[in-house]
Amino acid sequence: MKRRSVVLGLFLLCVSPCWSQSFTAAQESALDHIKQCGGEFRLIKGSKSELAVRLEGTRATDADLVYLKALKGLVHLSLVLCHISNEG
Repeated sequence: MKRRSVVLGLFLLCVSPCWSQSFTAAQESALDHIKQCGGEFRLIKGSKSELAVRLEGTRATDADLVYLKALKGLVHLSLVLCHISNEG
């Protein structure tokens, strides 16, 4: 039983690197802003640095897109039903 617990613990440490993800101050600021707009973000499964951001149906505007520049690992962005214009 003890051996199984140790193996399970090691397995969990190996398969969940995204929980220990650390972001720069600029990235933290961008992610906080996304949350303030009502958006969500997540790490892409199997990646340590690729992000998906969902601003779908939020009050995000063209001005809010400036914050996304800090997210170097952004690979998916959903802007459906928000207040982004063609200029954004």
